[in-house]
Amino acid sequence: MELFGRGDDLAAVLSASKSDDPDARALLVTGDAGVGKTSLINFVAAQARDAGVATFRCTGVQTEAGEQLAGLHQLLRPIREAFDAPPATSSVLDRAFTTRDDVPVGPFELANAILALLDFAASQSKIMLVIDDVQWLDEASSNVLAFVARRITNSKVFTLVGTRSAEGGPWMRSDIRQVELYPLGNRDAEALLDSLPGAPVGQLRDRIMAEAEGNPLALVELPKALRRAHIGGSMTTTSEMLPLSERLERVFAARVEELTDSQRALLLLCALDRTGLIATLQVASGEQWWLPDLLAIEDMGLVQRLGERVRFNHPLARSAVAQAAAQDNLRAAHAALAAALRSRPELWVWHRAAAATDFDAEVADALEDLARESLRKGGSQIALRATLRSVELTPTLSTRARRLAFAAHLANQTGQLMMAREKVAELREWSTSKTPGPETAETEGYANVVLAYAILNWEGDTFAAFRLLTDALEKETHARHPWVQEMLNSLLLVCVRTSRPEHWHQLDNILERMGDDAPIEVALSRDALSDPARTAHDLAPRLNGLIPTVLDFEPWRAAWMGMASVYIDNLPHQRQILRKVIEQEEVGGSAPSYWIAMVLSALDAMVSGQLEVAAVMAHRGLRGTEQSGFAEITNDFRTIAAMVAAIRGDLAIARVEVSRVEAWARPRGGGLSEAWIQHIKMRIFSSEGLYEEEYAAAMKIGGGSVLVPYRPHALWMFLETVEAAWKTGRHDEARAFVAAAEEAGLGKVSPRLAFHLAAARAITGEPHRQSELFAQALQAEGVETWPFERARLELTYGEWLRRHHDMAGARPHLREAMGIFRNLGSTAWLDRSAAALRATRVATESGPSKRNPLTPQEREIAELAARGLSTKDIASRLNLSPRTVGAHLYRIYPKLGIASRAALHAALADLAKTQD
Repeated sequence: MELFGRGDDLAAVLSASKSDDPDARALLVTGDAGVGKTSLINFVAAQARDAGVATFRCTGVQTEAGEQLAGLHQLLRPIREAFDAPPATSSVLDRAFTTRDDVPVGPFELANAILALLDFAASQSKIMLVIDDVQWLDEASSNVLAFVARRITNSKVFTLVGTRSAEGGPWMRSDIRQVELYPLGNRDAEALLDSLPGAPVGQLRDRIMAEAEGNPLALVELPKALRRAHIGGSMTTTSEMLPLSERLERVFAARVEELTDSQRALLLLCALDRTGLIATLQVASGEQWWLPDLLAIEDMGLVQRLGERVRFNHPLARSAVAQAAAQDNLRAAHAALAAALRSRPELWVWHRAAAATDFDAEVADALEDLARESLRKGGSQIALRATLRSVELTPTLSTRARRLAFAAHLANQTGQLMMAREKVAELREWSTSKTPGPETAETEGYANVVLAYAILNWEGDTFAAFRLLTDALEKETHARHPWVQEMLNSLLLVCVRTSRPEHWHQLDNILERMGDDAPIEVALSRDALSDPARTAHDLAPRLNGLIPTVLDFEPWRAAWMGMASVYIDNLPHQRQILRKVIEQEEVGGSAPSYWIAMVLSALDAMVSGQLEVAAVMAHRGLRGTEQSGFAEITNDFRTIAAMVAAIRGDLAIARVEVSRVEAWARPRGGGLSEAWIQHIKMRIFSSEGLYEEEYAAAMKIGGGSVLVPYRPHALWMFLETVEAAWKTGRHDEARAFVAAAEEAGLGKVSPRLAFHLAAARAITGEPHRQSELFAQALQAEGVETWPFERARLELTYGEWLRRHHDMAGARPHLREAMGIFRNLGSTAWLDRSAAALRATRVATESGPSKRNPLTPQEREIAELAARGLSTKDIASRLNLSPRTVGAHLYRIYPKLGIASRAALHAALADLAKTQD
């Protein structure tokens, strides 16, 4: 087999397949239909087989896209026949391909079993997995295999994947390396034409070159079509106004028109059949003698027989046959296949559904069963498709409405928010004519969940969502229904985002009415998120006690456990469960749960000092949620990006990002977003030494109280608020904040807040005890796990020691602060620490001189004034009075030979040159 014009592409694929790099064990070959992906992949696979590599293959088929795990079964069956896998792995794989509900296998467990199988097989032979036309693999198989491919590290296993550009689903969104195939250049296209039997010449050749646009399949197929058109007296077989793939489909469709009626009927059965077995065609054909027709179709070059199976020579030929068929013929073919496949219920139901022209309760029920089974296996898109068709076939109005509500819920979970809202709109029409029945509550419940989530994520109207949910929950009498629990979780989210006391009080009333039936995770989350300074003492152990149970929960419940951990600083204990949610939902599941778990993991990384990890996750989240329409969660990721920039000292970026957060959040009145906005601004102002502005930002949240109820984010701002109050001379307020925190028992909420409280005591302590209190705070339990906060306290203590003329004592703390800030990449804070350290060295190594006319304190004041800080700001930063700062400036100007602040920057630059 000769590949024309693919030398560089072939070299890239062969190099990747032969590499031992454990971080590059998969390659994605992309390109338009007919560009030659399959030919290139087959060439590489043949070379691998010749070199002794065990090669296993599966190919997506358009009509099999609804059969869950069909692709995996096709790929894994020969692997399991060739290698006798360990019993534990075999058990998981056996269960995955059964429909028994007592031993379900989730997508994540299945993916890990496949990785174990491949590792076992690789211990005996090199392995190549070839997955072609991945855009047509069933959803569950595609998600699981994409997950597996990203996590293969065994150098003896390589995965080669082919997909149409922009149609590869989870493969195109992954970080797997890609080789994209482009149309052939004129020289290679001419060479391919010359290799064909009876190579076209003259005007026919020119027309083929123009219409093919370098597409290899078109270069092979168009000559046949144009010759037929020429013989028939017409040269209008294709339309240059259509995309090339549609033109090629028309080429194949024109060939189908030359068949007899019986041959076309058999070919349509081939196109719609999902088994690919000749025996299925034989049964579906009934009394019709099918073999001569099959041979004629094969002679036309449309299909080929491979043992007991039959397949199309190109997927475009299959789609062309289905597209060209009349609706009556399609329904008849589906009905024949349904009759032939009654023993295969997962196939029978799709064919019966496609053949139906009216309500059919049996098929509708079977489709709902299939949808729930598909969800269990990770096929949420297939579940949605089955549910939507089930709605169309359901004769009973109330059951149809219930299924429509479930479809809206599935659309919401898969990130198709527009479809979710459309289905809710349809439900509103139903609600005007409903009659009470056993299914009414479920219908209304899921409709309310979907509508509330759509309101939150599209419009951000938390007040409208609150009214909707509270009105609905007032009518519910059974707290154990799944839709009731989801409404409660949605209401909890609304309360967190609004931070309004009256909203929390109404949630408390609803939970009190439910009594012992109220979900435990909602009750614990309420304590952790409403007023944690007073209600979350020692809550973390109770929350962590749920983890073994939560690991078997639905993902949204697990994500909620993570959300409840934020303000009690328990996220490190939730890492396992959050990682599990991310991994499971990445394989194909709930988009909201996936993104919430990503937000929480990014927060955890930020607080624990992994700023680069947090930044990468925030960027990935921004891109993904913007594409899928989760506007509220997009704002969460943008908030994290802004805070990370502020910590790093990238203040221009922080300001841009926080302004975007403001633009989205302010019109929607979200209390939580406002708290984050002011906290980010506090970090920006403190980086610049603008303590008055920092304190003002804090007061916009606390309203004069550092631990205002129902503002949980105030806990994270507590220490910075105390420090800003102290540095602006508000010593009484600062001490009152500390006293309030002591009275509330803030240290009992979490070790991190206990550290914050110890640091606040040191900052506001009596002078004779401050050194002791600083030392105690820096020895607090777990202080090393919050590096940014620890470094700030090291800097504060070092500056305190310097002001008290203990230069030798100050240096170790300032050096420690510098080291931590350097590791974090916090440039503004690193510069400040370095300036403080320089001041201690100057003060001990030399006094004022001709080369260095300023004292250390004068030099620091001059540098701050040159940066634009006001006299009051400098006084706040250095714990001096404004009058003292003014006196220093009065002495500094003549020493530097200047008369005003405007000349300070240039004068200091000249001074630095004389000291070099």
